[in-house]
Amino acid sequence: MSGSVTISNLPAASSLNLVDKFPVDQVISGSIVTNYGTMAQILSLATPYSLPQATTSTLGGIIVGSNLSVSSGVLSANASPYQLPTATTSTLGGIIVGTNLTISNGILSASGGNALATTGAPGIVQIGAGVNISGGVI
Repeated sequence: MSGSVTISNLPAASSLNLVDKFPVDQVISGSIVTNYGTMAQILSLATPYSLPQATTSTLGGIIVGSNLSVSSGVLSANASPYQLPTATTSTLGGIIVGTNLTISNGILSASGGNALATTGAPGIVQIGAGVNISGGVI
């Protein structure tokens, strides 16, 4: 190289070995201080990174479990939508609120069923001695 040497006309480094020295800038007390160190010295100061486990308050690593997938770094749920079963005498499930039924604060209540039976209207009756009921008929 002839003439003055500047950063712009330095040749690109073709390799770097563990004993080559290069500048390392540090900010100490608000001033930039340049030290020179070898790659071996720099590497000896480095500590391996350990990814923490993700929690509700810590960003970290997870293991992708059932019904989950990762594509291009995006975690997605693959589960089918929940299907509420119909309620039966042995299965907790969904119902449709019908006639004389109301729901208030999650409580199902029946209304209108306390009337006494009359000749023309069904209702509550007390079955006496010697009376039989078959298929809802006395």
